[in-house]
Amino acid sequence: MSSLLKPLPDAVMVDGRGFPIYTDYRDWIEFHLAMQDTESGEMAKIIFALSMFKEETPENIEAAIGGLIDFMLCGESRSGEESVSPGKRYYGYDFEADSKLIYAAFVQVYNIDLYDVSELHWWKFMALLSGMPDNTRIAQIMSIINQDTSEMQPKERLKHERLVQQLVAGRKEHDSARAPKSLEEYKAVMMEKIQKIKTETES
Repeated sequence: MSSLLKPLPDAVMVDGRGFPIYTDYRDWIEFHLAMQDTESGEMAKIIFALSMFKEETPENIEAAIGGLIDFMLCGESRSGEESVSPGKRYYGYDFEADSKLIYAAFVQVYNIDLYDVSELHWWKFMALLSGMPDNTRIAQIMSIINQDTSEMQPKERLKHERLVQQLVAGRKEHDSARAPKSLEEYKAVMMEKIQKIKTETES
């Protein structure tokens, strides 16, 4: 999240130049869902990602996608030393399955009706969402899903995994063995896909 002394970004810097982007939380929920879609091809994901630029698309596609991912992560990319421990999941939100819980929590805590808000910056939305108190159902679920299991005993870990499976039942399946363990790894996976597409298109 940006410092309170600085305005929230409305552009992505690519090769020293700012390119205006859409910043509303709805656009970035769609972006997140598109990047997680296992049915669409990688080229389709890149085309969708580039549609986040309002006026002009940068020529440096790799840097453009990297900048968009940084924006999606609210500027919170981590270095190797700050990586999340292997027993801790990186991302718990499912914006489709959790939509009702998220909506209810915003009304309960902030008296914000997300359907009535004309525009809400993605970084504001994520800051408010991550700041939900423990008495909201969405915060309780995220706490369980993202709990660090690295120091749990085998029986305790198994019990926890069963609870997680119950909570995520009906959600889109993800390959947990290949799930990124840090924000930086998430970005690295996306950049690897871009390099693969570039190689295929140039051959």
